[in-house]
Amino acid sequence: MDFHCKNSRNQPSAYHNDDQRHAPLVKDSRQAEFKEMLDAFRDNNCLELDYEKCFVGSTKILWRYTTGTDLLKIWKSGLLSPSNAGFLGAMPVLWFCDEQEWAPTVQNKIELAPMSEVVTLSREEVMHENLGLVRLGYPADGLFSWDDTVRLADFSDEQIERLKQFARAQGSSAKTWMGYGGKIALWDLMVEVWDEDYGFWECVNDPSASASEVWISAMKAAA
Repeated sequence: MDFHCKNSRNQPSAYHNDDQRHAPLVKDSRQAEFKEMLDAFRDNNCLELDYEKCFVGSTKILWRYTTGTDLLKIWKSGLLSPSNAGFLGAMPVLWFCDEQEWAPTVQNKIELAPMSEVVTLSREEVMHENLGLVRLGYPADGLFSWDDTVRLADFSDEQIERLKQFARAQGSSAKTWMGYGGKIALWDLMVEVWDEDYGFWECVNDPSASASEVWISAMKAAA
C-alpha cells in the first residue's frame, strides 16, 4: 500500500520541515530531563558525592561504558537489560570491561551480525550527540569470566571469534570482558558521568546509599 501523497515528489514534506523546526526544542527537553535525572540520583544519595568517597577503591569494579541517552532509557525502566548483539540463538548478555578511563567500543555503531558495517565516531562526537558519556559499574565478584560467559550464553565458535576480532580492532582484549546473563536494577549500579569541564568521572550514584545487597556482599568479600 502506498502511503505517499499525490505529487509528493514535487512538494516539500511538512513533517520533515516540522521535525527540523522542533529539533532544538526536543534536544533542550532531553537535556533538561537528563539534568533532572542526575538531580534525582544525588537526592537519593542524600549528599553531593565525592568521587574519592565512592566504593571505587574498596572492591574491584568493572565498567559498562555508555551514553546519557542510554542512561535516560535505563532510568525510565529502572533496569539495565542485556542484548544478544545481533547473534541469533545466543542468550542476551551484559558485557563489562576493566578499562578504567574509556572503552573505545562505545565509539562504534555496530551490529555484530554477518555483513554488518562498523561506523566509528570520535569520543567527542559520541559525547555531544548523546547527552554526554556515562559508565555503569558492577562488582567483579558478581560477574562471570569471559570463558564462563560465552559458554553459558551458548555462543558459537564463529560468534566467539567475531567478538574477539571486534575487541582487537578496538585495542582491547575480549578475554578481559566479564558478563552478566540477566537484568540489573539501576540502583545496584555505580553510575558515573564524565565531567567535560574538569576532565574526570563524577560519581552520581553510589549503591551504598541505597543499601544495595549486591555491593554490601562485595564489600564483605573484599574485606
